[in-house]
Amino acid sequence: MVATVQRTRDWTVAVIRRKPAAVTAIGLLIFLGYLVSGPPTGRWDIPDRLSVIGTMLKGGGNLGDLGQDVVGFRRLWDCRDPYPVLGPALLEIGVAWDVRHPSTHPPSAFLLVGPISHLDPAAVGGIWATVGFGLLFLGLLAFRVPWLVSLGLALGLGALWGPVAAAFQQLTLVWLAAVSLAYRLRLRAPMLAGAAVGFASLTKFLPLVVLGYFIFQRRFRAVIGAALVGAAATACIWFVCPSAFARYLEVNRGNTWATAMRTDNASVLMQAHHLLGNLGVGLALLYVALILAVNRRALLAPQTAPRYSFFLYTFLAVFLLPICWGYSLAPLLPVVGYFLLEGRAGQIAVAAAAFLELAVVSPFGFAPLLASAVILVSILFLMRPPEERESAGDGRGASR
Repeated sequence: MVATVQRTRDWTVAVIRRKPAAVTAIGLLIFLGYLVSGPPTGRWDIPDRLSVIGTMLKGGGNLGDLGQDVVGFRRLWDCRDPYPVLGPALLEIGVAWDVRHPSTHPPSAFLLVGPISHLDPAAVGGIWATVGFGLLFLGLLAFRVPWLVSLGLALGLGALWGPVAAAFQQLTLVWLAAVSLAYRLRLRAPMLAGAAVGFASLTKFLPLVVLGYFIFQRRFRAVIGAALVGAAATACIWFVCPSAFARYLEVNRGNTWATAMRTDNASVLMQAHHLLGNLGVGLALLYVALILAVNRRALLAPQTAPRYSFFLYTFLAVFLLPICWGYSLAPLLPVVGYFLLEGRAGQIAVAAAAFLELAVVSPFGFAPLLASAVILVSILFLMRPPEERESAGDGRGASR
């Protein structure tokens, strides 16, 4: 069984390496599917994922959660309240969506859509979908995936993997691409790698967990890089609308907790709370402690297993999210890919199960199923780590 799993993995990789143009051709066929797709149905199966992304590409104005960032930046620019109740505020850009609470996104997230926020919503959707493909492509290139394969996967993953499909209407692909770039730069340019982590943290604060990888190697220039990005974003917001920070804290003092307590929140910690109350939270925290204890060497001395350690920190940034939707899991893609490509037989099987579960389950479906996929990924870090090979992401040996 072990040999079969490894042979299947090796055969698949060998075929892709021999025929990269075939991967590109499949990706282009899927892209054609976006262009000829009909209106979304809300099922979030593969045909509907084609429709969601296709509607954005064709200027259908299907912005999803991205609408709150567009509204947020417009109001930030005018120094109006950037955290209104979203339902009425979204009508300002022609989006009818009955949302009865303010945004939970930090003001820095609004900056990411700033250059396009004053365009027509149809144009915003088309541009952002195109940016999404570009972010996926760059993220794959950061791991030195051949460019033809990267192109095919970037075009196809939106239809094939639920978290990526949903992320086209969010900011999560920025997080995914930025952390991938940090991986590529982590040895040669730690300050730039830290800046990439800082850029990822403009979407949410949890990507900053990845800085632990650099801190425990005493590569403090990475912290400086992240701090510079954060300072630049803060300065921009302060210059345009100084009251935005106080308003964010005021609104989200209760809003964040209310959102976290929703039953459709796929956070492992909150799902444990829904299942067993405070006992569930305690057990979930014990499980986190177990992962940290098992991996204490990789966490505190990342140089001993540099690639494994980086993906561990990347995983923890997602696992610890108090508010987690299907699209929040998109940054797990390189983690799952790492174990599929370099893991031992058991890890390949678990990683494949997690990937397939997230490919089948709707990213806005039954939250416990999404949380169970995250738990599957966490099991990978309770198994014996893969052997460190020469890093494909930076051209240096794993011992460096």
